[in-house]
Amino acid sequence: MLHATYPARELRFEPIRLGRLPVGTVLHAGHNFWVEHAGRLAIEQVNPLIGNWSALHADIAKLPFGSEKIAQPCVLAARYGDVTWGHWVGEILPRIVIAEAMYPGRFSFAMNANIIDPTIDGGYATAVLQSLGAYGINQDRLIGLRADRHYHFDTLFAVADIWSVAGIHPTAIDVMRSRLPKVQTENPGRKLAILRRDASTRNIANLADIEQVLDREGYTIADPARLSFQAQADLFRTSDDLFGVLGSGLIGLMFAPDNVRVASVAPGSWPDAYFHIFMQHRNASYADLRGPALWTGEGLERDAPFLVVPSHFESALMTLSQPESVQSPGGMTKIGDVTIPRRLGQTLADIDFAEAGKSQLYQREGWSFQEPQHVWAVGPRSVIVLPDVDFAAAALLELDVFALTDQSCLIARRLEVFLNGTSLGGADIAAHATISLVILPGCLLAGATNILEFHHPHCLSPRALGFGDDDRPLAFAFKRLRLRASATKRI
Repeated sequence: MLHATYPARELRFEPIRLGRLPVGTVLHAGHNFWVEHAGRLAIEQVNPLIGNWSALHADIAKLPFGSEKIAQPCVLAARYGDVTWGHWVGEILPRIVIAEAMYPGRFSFAMNANIIDPTIDGGYATAVLQSLGAYGINQDRLIGLRADRHYHFDTLFAVADIWSVAGIHPTAIDVMRSRLPKVQTENPGRKLAILRRDASTRNIANLADIEQVLDREGYTIADPARLSFQAQADLFRTSDDLFGVLGSGLIGLMFAPDNVRVASVAPGSWPDAYFHIFMQHRNASYADLRGPALWTGEGLERDAPFLVVPSHFESALMTLSQPESVQSPGGMTKIGDVTIPRRLGQTLADIDFAEAGKSQLYQREGWSFQEPQHVWAVGPRSVIVLPDVDFAAAALLELDVFALTDQSCLIARRLEVFLNGTSLGGADIAAHATISLVILPGCLLAGATNILEFHHPHCLSPRALGFGDDDRPLAFAFKRLRLRASATKRI
């Protein structure tokens, strides 16, 4: 699931635009604040999780709401999700901050009336107003939009392309960081754990066990619900190590320092990568841990209480603490239900399949002849004998391989790996890839012969795929094999 959540991909960000909507633009408040002009919807106001939104739009437009006209120039800052802190700070507040940065003092801001009225939701509205005040926006510049109204605007502006399928725009993060006043703090470099005590969803069921680990590791625990917006931002600014449940409490990551180390936890099987772009922007090292959800069938499984395995959590924190000098090539690896950066310890074996690497010393059955940069595995099975090791604890096997494929009929191949008869798992490989497989304690034998088997059935020859006259039954070319010890102590 996590490999599907964090795929390698190339993303394009469009320029952020501040534009004026046509005279006569209508906003249907409700709970989603849909905007239309001449029957056409503004797509950025439509929640992509809604199915038949065109029919729903027609129904909303017919609701017998009262109508109001707003003549003063204002920027649209009401949108689905604004009642959730992470979406407010990460998607909607940046629109206001950017508009204010471009034209200081010019605009009022049309917002959901419920989130700026402390008599409705005191804690949340107070936090929203604090966040606006931190950027110089006072309450007298806010236009509250009621849920039971159709609003007609003479001069409505909107900020577009803050958020897209790629995530938050990096420029929006830069503006949010640079426009927020900095407050002197006395504790830079802290380890910070963000834990909400009054959260109604996504609670750690064995929180006491995790708090013990955090205490041993020197983390300061803070409850964001008890801190002002500025105080939260300053905590993130001065913390080199962060921990939190995957959710709104981590939105302060946009204010974190470069190279911050982050560990998050969440219920298993929730494919959410909301914060990944924030991690990339801060050049973070990231450990994403998922635990079993204690879901009763009520509500959403992703919001259910869940367990965090303490030993997995300790392993993730320990791995994050290792210096860059022992970091292996990029990406992540999974241990149990834990995904951690590949920052590992001692190299136990390093087999180079290029001509200069002498991989033939370790090859047994199922290999073709040596080629300049690799060796092809032939047939459905190939075998490697690992060099002797004096280390029998957990380790990581890293394989640098590429598959013989053809986009017209064979777009990926399956590679399964076994160590001394025990399955380490595998991967579907579509091209050149580096895959990582965890070796649990007891599988790797110290002072004994360790046999690696690679299973790659259904081999085809290049000739059968129309690539010349080569009749070898090929599946994968091996370029490098590395065996590294998992972290067992701080380095």
